[in-house]
Amino acid sequence: MLECLLTPKGGVADCVVLAESEPAFGEASLRVVRKFGFDPRKAPPEALTGAVVAIPISWGAPQAVPPSNLEYVAGRRAYLMTPTKAGGKIACGTKAAPDQRCDLHDLSWDRQPYLEDTATAVRSVNGGPPVTGLLCTTRPDRQLDGCEPLGEPTDAQLNAMDQLAGMFTAKAEADDKTPLAQGRVMLRFNWPVLRRAVDASRLSPPTKP
Repeated sequence: MLECLLTPKGGVADCVVLAESEPAFGEASLRVVRKFGFDPRKAPPEALTGAVVAIPISWGAPQAVPPSNLEYVAGRRAYLMTPTKAGGKIACGTKAAPDQRCDLHDLSWDRQPYLEDTATAVRSVNGGPPVTGLLCTTRPDRQLDGCEPLGEPTDAQLNAMDQLAGMFTAKAEADDKTPLAQGRVMLRFNWPVLRRAVDASRLSPPTKP
């Protein structure tokens, strides 16, 4: 995931890497993105000059399916987790049903935070497990509620996840049309990736002392 400035002629400049799955991919993406361009006729020059654009680039074998979500934004990717009688993808036992299995359904958001919205919460986290998560119910307005932590987060991570969770509103159903009311929402926070993204972005500069 790159972030670049647009030029008046529709080119890109001063690109930085927000997130990468392999170290070589970021450097390769910086070389490839020089060939990118946008139609300057669709916006006045003054709107293009200095505008910031995020550009996802997927690397893989020919005809590989690109990932549907990237983890540079807090909370992606998210799932709706629904209990099933047998054959579920993951174990999700409870005291009442210790052998319960669940299915995971890709879940998109009606509302989610911009990168700069997450910066304060992300920068408050230092140390702890690199990836933590939340398992939440939803209110009638489809905001997250009653969240349980996943991954043994620190107190700082718990506080940050609580702040971030309030920035999301789920859609009424998962991407495969499974109703939201049938399960609970699971979302992950990859802290090293998030921290790199907010520190690299022009949109979320550190607060001056």
